[in-house]
Amino acid sequence: MADVLKVYQGEDVVGQAERAEDGTASVTIGGLEAGTEYAEGTYQVAFSNDAGESAKVDVPLFTTKESAE
Repeated sequence: MADVLKVYQGEDVVGQAERAEDGTASVTIGGLEAGTEYAEGTYQVAFSNDAGESAKVDVPLFTTKESAE
C-alpha cells in the first residue's frame, strides 16, 4: 500500500490522497467557505500505510481565497 495523506477535522477524515513519486500529496477539502480564516489545528494531517499511521500534525492557520463570483 502506498503512503496516503489523510486530512482530519476532529476524528473525521475529510480528505485523502496518495503520496506522489516526488514525495508530495495534494488534497482538496470540500465545504470550506470563501474568504474565511481557519485557525491552526482546525485541521490535522497524518500519513498512513501498511505499517500504521503517523502522529497527527496541526495544519497552520490559513485563509481561503475570495469567491470568484
